[in-house]
Parts: sequence; C-alpha cells; structure tokens
Amino acid sequence: KRQVSTQSTWGIGMAAGQFEMFLGLGGAIGSQLGGMLYPIGGFALPFQVVSALTLVLCCPAIYFYAHPTHCPPKAPSSKSSMLSPLYVLTYPSILLPCGANMLGAIGFGILTPTIPVHFHEMLHFSISQIGFVSALMAIGYAVGSGTLGSLCDRYGPLPIIVAGLAWCALCFGALTVPNPIIASFGMVAYAFGAAAIIIPCVPAVLTACQVVAPDSVGFALGLEEGSYFLGAVIGPILGQSLVQLCGFQGTMVVAAVGMLGYMLLYLLYSWRHPHLGHDAIP
Repeated sequence: KRQVSTQSTWGIGMAAGQFEMFLGLGGAIGSQLGGMLYPIGGFALPFQVVSALTLVLCCPAIYFYAHPTHCPPKAPSSKSSMLSPLYVLTYPSILLPCGANMLGAIGFGILTPTIPVHFHEMLHFSISQIGFVSALMAIGYAVGSGTLGSLCDRYGPLPIIVAGLAWCALCFGALTVPNPIIASFGMVAYAFGAAAIIIPCVPAVLTACQVVAPDSVGFALGLEEGSYFLGAVIGPILGQSLVQLCGFQGTMVVAAVGMLGYMLLYLLYSWRHPHLGHDAIP
C-alpha cells in the first residue's frame, strides 16, 4: 500500500481489493476446513492442521519474497512537519473513512460471537452447516473485494462507502428474520457490504493526505489500519453485551441503525463538501 501511495492514488482501490480478496479466500478455506476437521478430531485437530500447514508452506515462502525497494533518505524534517501527524486527527476527510472502516470491522465482530449460537439454537444449524455458511461469507468478501476495488478507482470512494453502509444495514435487518434461508443470505451478503465499506477507505485516506497532509501518509495509513483492528476488538464485546441486553434481534436492529446513522453523517458531510472522496476537501 505504501509503495503505491508514494506515486499515485490511481489503482490503489484495485490493489487494496486484491489484498483483501486473498484474505477472504483464506477465510473461506479456513471456515470450511475447520467445519470438516472438528467432527473428525474435535477442537484441537483444526489448530494442529493449520499449525502444520503454516510451518510447511508459509515459512519457506519467506525466501521467495521480493527484495524491498530502497527509497532515498528524506531531508531532515522541521519542527512543524514533525508535528504534522497530529494534525491528521483534525481532518474529517481522513477521520470519516477511518470511522467507516472501524464500523465495518465492528459489524464483523458483532456477528462473530452471536451468529453461531443463533444459527445453532434458533435455526437448528449443525456445526458443518455453520462452517459452510461462514465459508460462503468469506467467499463473498473475496469476490466483493476484487470487484469493488475497481469500482472505487472508477467512481471514487464516497458512493461505494455509502452504498456499503446501506447494504450492511439491510443485511442486519435480514438476520432478524427467523428463516434459515433469509438469515443465511443476510450473513453472506454482509460480507459484500463490508467490503464496500473497508476497501475504499485506503484510497479515500490517501487522496485526502495528498491535499491536507502529504508528509503524514504513513501515519494516516496506520490510523486507517488501526481503526479496523480497534473495531475488531470492540465488535465482539459489543455483540455479547447487546445480546444479553436486548436479544439477538435487538442487537441486529441496533447494528442496522448504527450503519444508517453513519451513512447519514457521511452524506451530510459530503453534501457540505461535494468533492469528498475525489479531491478530499478537509
């Protein structure tokens, strides 16, 4: 991401989409593999197989990595430029995509502890069936990542993020329906909406940095990545707390309202700053 960002933001959506696509493919394989191995050897076998595959396949792959390109040393920064990363936190054109990124991760986190229990107890899914639906969800994220990255490069981050927030709200609504087919669709389709939220965040942040903080690209990208993992921590905790407070359907309604509320906030800011996502007016 950083190597692409130093030259141009054109094509960064496709690059981010391809990166997330392989992440989704790994999630699809892992979900299905865990669902098949659990009935054979219990809880420990999936982790033993993954550990063995990591040692056999991933560690030797280090020797095939390309050598990193060496950038010329930068000139010593002045005091004002050394403080410029702090100013990144004052620009809505950077913070709004990071917030959307965190919200997409929170949605994943809410589903992680709640969906298996709900599908098993209320919809009577077996462990293998839950693993299969989880694999379809990961495949949806992989397919959506590759497609939405190209669309982001063509139309800009704003319409993709807004559409993703609306789609995720619709998926949370579908999960409240006590029907196995509709609920499964809501779970799988959420991955596509989450990809629409997460993928455009990188080009949105980079485009904004070109205008408001050209010397703080690394800090802004770190903020973008950190917002996702912060959401991944908040999501499961929030999901468990909401389920105990208002049940599964109530949790899905709260998540849907949160998505729609942030979508309205994003639209309001873009209405006041029409070039958000293209010229990134702060």
